[in-house]
Amino acid sequence: MLDLDAVTIGPRFTDMHEHLGRPVDLWTRQEDQRDLAEYYLREYSRWGGCAPSLDQCLEESQVLWVHETIDDLGFGLRCGQEDSFAGDEWRNGSRRGMLKILTMLLDRYC
Repeated sequence: MLDLDAVTIGPRFTDMHEHLGRPVDLWTRQEDQRDLAEYYLREYSRWGGCAPSLDQCLEESQVLWVHETIDDLGFGLRCGQEDSFAGDEWRNGSRRGMLKILTMLLDRYC
């Protein structure tokens, strides 16, 4: 596995949290997510990393996913405004996406 996103100091699994941390019921089948995480951890170890347990990897990835999702809401808010640079289709899609994410966060964590 090769991280082409960025070379930086930061939380581990930053390169894979989009896939490993995403809630199973939104876009991914749990079996696929766990299989991908197991493969990732095998490669992580093979290339010299000290791999945590599967559950620890998935938990850390979920924390990163939630953090990034909340952080990205600012961009979605700007795109969803009436005076935004975005066209109607993009603006409406941004609003629907934000509503879906906010509802998921509230249902799951509140």
